[in-house]
Order: sequence, then structure tokens, then C-alpha cells
Amino acid sequence: RFSSELHPPLLGTLSAQRLEGMVTKIQHTVIFPLAEVSEEQFADLQGVVARFNELPGISATFRPAGGPGGLTQNDIFTQTAGLKGKGKGKGGGKGKGKTGVLEGYNHCLMVIADDIPALKNYLHGEAHKDWGPKVRPLIEGDSKPLVFDSDLLITEAAAGKIQHTVFFKCKELSSENAAEAADPVA
Repeated sequence: RFSSELHPPLLGTLSAQRLEGMVTKIQHTVIFPLAEVSEEQFADLQGVVARFNELPGISATFRPAGGPGGLTQNDIFTQTAGLKGKGKGKGGGKGKGKTGVLEGYNHCLMVIADDIPALKNYLHGEAHKDWGPKVRPLIEGDSKPLVFDSDLLITEAAAGKIQHTVFFKCKELSSENAAEAADPVA
């Protein structure tokens, strides 16, 4: 269960010095377990995404797993496998992550909203109402999309960068663990 005391908004954990030159936005991430998607179906979905991008304060993209220019997740893993992280985790970076294992989730709709009113306008707008009937028939079996809304703190110079979002399946998060998890961010 989510507790605002254990999980304060990101901005509550950052110093004023760190906020200088940064802007806050809302990251609305939806990952989908889609079956085969034809070029025509993909083009239909991209048409709706173009309508999302016409909304004030909204920037949206929809693409299969991977990266720009058709990079697959395996390509990205291969190119970054030898890099050493800067983290200070207790396990020396030897976590239980399963890079490349998406458990059937293979497409992502990433929406960046300037603020809550922009996000509400997107969620309740005509384009969003048109999205569901186009994407639902493509979802694999009885699976459901996963939706995460979170604070996003970025610099204005973030254009051209890859947003690397990681989802964790966690047990109950204690206040001690929450503080430790927030430490690298602050």
C-alpha cells in the first residue's frame, strides 16, 4: 500500500540547489503486452499519438521495446554490458535484474505532461478515448497494460536523451528501505 509519508514526492527529497536549472513534469508510462501488430495497426496507433502531441503540455511517444533507430533491447544490453555503474549498492551491482526479460510486455506509451491539468486533459480527451478501442484488440490474451505515473525532474537540455525507466517488483517497502532508496536520488 502506498504511503505518502514513506514515499514523498520526488521534489520533497531534493535540495533547492539541485532544483536550479531543472523543471518538473509528470511521467505517465504505460507498457503493453501486445501480440503481433501489423504496419497498418501501428500506423493507426501512431496517428492517435500524434493527436496526443497536439494537446497543450503533452509530449507522447509510442514504440516497441528497444531504442532509437530500431535498437532492440538485446542491442542495448550488448552495447552496455561492459560498463561499470556508479551505484553504491550493497551487492556491488550484482542485482537480480533480468535484462531482456519483459514478461510479454513489448510496447511502451510514454507521455510527459507539464503538469496535472495537462495530464487530466490528456486522460479525459477525445484522443485518449480513441486509443483504447485501437490498442485493446492487440493485447496478448488476458494480460493488462501496466500504468505508472511519477514525478519527473529533468533539465531543459534533456532533448535527444533516452529515458531509462526501470520497474521494480518490490515487497513492502519499509521507511528505512525507502530512505535508502531515495539516497542516490538526492
